[in-house]
Amino acid sequence: MKYLDLSTNDSAKGSNVTTVLGNFNGSFEEPSLPSPSSITSWFVLSTTFHLFGGLTNLSLIIAAYNDRQSRPGSRLLVANLAFAGFLLSLVLSFGVTVATYFSYLGLTWLLPHPGHCVFYAMYQVAIAATSWADVCLAVNRLAAICFPHQYNRVGSRKVSALMIAIAWAISIIDIGLHSSGKFGGLLERSSNGLCSLRVTERRGGFLVFLTVVIPYALVGVASVPIFITAFIKIRAARMSPQPQRRGTVLKKRLVIAKAMLASLIWCCLCAVPYTAVWSVAPRLFVQYQGLTYWLKVGFVAEFAINPYGVPNCINTSSWSCEAACEEEENNRSSIGTERKEVWHNDDKILCWHCAKLSARTCTIEILAVVRTPAPAYGTLYRSHQRQYARAF
Repeated sequence: MKYLDLSTNDSAKGSNVTTVLGNFNGSFEEPSLPSPSSITSWFVLSTTFHLFGGLTNLSLIIAAYNDRQSRPGSRLLVANLAFAGFLLSLVLSFGVTVATYFSYLGLTWLLPHPGHCVFYAMYQVAIAATSWADVCLAVNRLAAICFPHQYNRVGSRKVSALMIAIAWAISIIDIGLHSSGKFGGLLERSSNGLCSLRVTERRGGFLVFLTVVIPYALVGVASVPIFITAFIKIRAARMSPQPQRRGTVLKKRLVIAKAMLASLIWCCLCAVPYTAVWSVAPRLFVQYQGLTYWLKVGFVAEFAINPYGVPNCINTSSWSCEAACEEEENNRSSIGTERKEVWHNDDKILCWHCAKLSARTCTIEILAVVRTPAPAYGTLYRSHQRQYARAF
């Protein structure tokens, strides 16, 4: 699991474990230490993943900041996930990788104590925060697809900020209790200079599950009603008089939901190699100590390759203004919609006037092109679309 550090056991401890495993299996094998070239290759590959993860998550943060068409709550949740991934990839996880490499080179004097263990605890907090950030997005998508009439409330900026605060609070409290040594866990420093979180009681096992397993289990549970409801609504939209207009909003909301499911699958795939060997043949970690390094490259890759950045969950120009009007109409009981058709330079245009009746009443004019517009109209359309983006 992720909470285990990237280091191998010290020589004395490794010898004891090897002896026990050797007696249990009726044989004894000396541990095989990783070669310098193998560890250097591992360090270069891990560093590449760290840099790539930092750049992809930073680009996602910038895209979320510049986006003016998505709802503020959704943008905030995606930005929070990208921030946690950036912090983990380029700072905390990278620091643990460097510390592991220094330990192998015998440069333990570069690893201050207790400063290094505090840094390692922050690394674990970021892992937990990333996992719970996915839960926040799952709640947001559950409301958007399954309970659209409640989405304006659940998807607001205030509720999203509250969910983010709760996610980080759970992460800090979880790792804080685990590190204290009083709740079934202990943050300790081994003789090779590296720190790790150790489980001493059953309560500590629950805290480990609270870091990664429970959040992703909640994401998996939330994915079931999300995709079942989406499938039913898409089929119903195809039978409606205007299937394209009604299906566009739902498909847009499914973009983040699909990325959420992809993130869950990607997490499982990255954890499978190390977890499988640990569960089936743990003696391999003692016999081939370099195996620990290489199998945990998957954990580094998990945060470097962000599924939320691959499908571009931030809205682009492909997002239909017409669908935005339809979304507002469906989600607000106090909205008035007037549709009319006009002609401009022999191009048919659909115009909606959606009045959002709230504390700040505003009228938004949305133009949707039916066929390729003339150049003169293209400027007009972009101008109105920018006006719409600011107003929403």
